[in-house]
Amino acid sequence: MKLGETIKELRKRKGFSQSEFAAKCSISPTSLSLIESGKKRPHAKTLDAICGALEIPEPFLYFLSTTESDIPEEKREAYKILGPTIKSMMNQLFDMPS
Repeated sequence: MKLGETIKELRKRKGFSQSEFAAKCSISPTSLSLIESGKKRPHAKTLDAICGALEIPEPFLYFLSTTESDIPEEKREAYKILGPTIKSMMNQLFDMPS
């Protein structure tokens, strides 16, 4: 799962600098940097603030962060087919150009 990378990508798509986004989420830029680099997992309250700032439901953030290796091997073929389409639909629904 690439939660930090996804947060960083979505933040950039929304046009926020790291400092602006950290302030919007009430966390330090250092904490945001650690989250985006995958060195720290956000606490539930922080994740809620991040999702609010990105205007995206938390389950969508998790799905957008999912990688093929997160999927059980017996379901990977279905994920390969459906995953890109579902991610594209989520991006369109929340006005996040890919």
